[in-house]
Amino acid sequence: MDAIGAIDIGMSGRPEHHPVAQRLAGEAMGGGVIGLVGLGLGDDAAGRSDRQFRADQVLGDGNGVFGKEVEPQVVQLIKTVDAQKIEGINWLFLAPGYTEQVAKALADSKQPIYVGTEWEPFTEKGSAANAQWIADMEKAGRPLTAFSQGGYLAAQVFLDVLKGIDGEVTRESVNKALLEMKPISNPLAGSPYVFGEGKTHSPMQATKVMKLDGGTWKVETPDWVALPAVQ
Repeated sequence: MDAIGAIDIGMSGRPEHHPVAQRLAGEAMGGGVIGLVGLGLGDDAAGRSDRQFRADQVLGDGNGVFGKEVEPQVVQLIKTVDAQKIEGINWLFLAPGYTEQVAKALADSKQPIYVGTEWEPFTEKGSAANAQWIADMEKAGRPLTAFSQGGYLAAQVFLDVLKGIDGEVTRESVNKALLEMKPISNPLAGSPYVFGEGKTHSPMQATKVMKLDGGTWKVETPDWVALPAVQ
């Protein structure tokens, strides 16, 4: 089978993760976009053009399909691919596909399935970076998922900012503290978090890529893949 590049199969009306995560995950796989086909329904021409431009920046040359589906759509897509006996394609998805449910549902698939994660892989229970988060989640009786990691980190950052306020905690003092905050590092994330006064905000500048292997997520990139600074 000839390499077909990447096909953007994102669906309209779905929340999207930042293009940074798309680009990083593509670079980690060493893949890229030769051509792009958008299958989103109901998008206007400008929306389709924007998606194509961003995806072209995400991945260079390579043979892979990049999808922005959420959990059930990932399962449906791969099961359809298996039923049609399609082979020779790397399948790359964003963090919503990185769940235990997806791993279980696609345990028998032979497709090369990859997902990018914004946090330290939650399935790595022995990771030192996950130790405190796991302890706190188990104490609270909360599930160990990437979503609980995100909420946990957001709470940690917010509390750190509040602790730095000298005086009464008000809407104004909190806003001021967030705008003036220094970057806060946390082992759960590959890049420091900062709010600041920028016109745009994208502190999550790193990813780790996971690969599905017989119903188990395994780390494909042990080190964080970080977006290089703009020259």
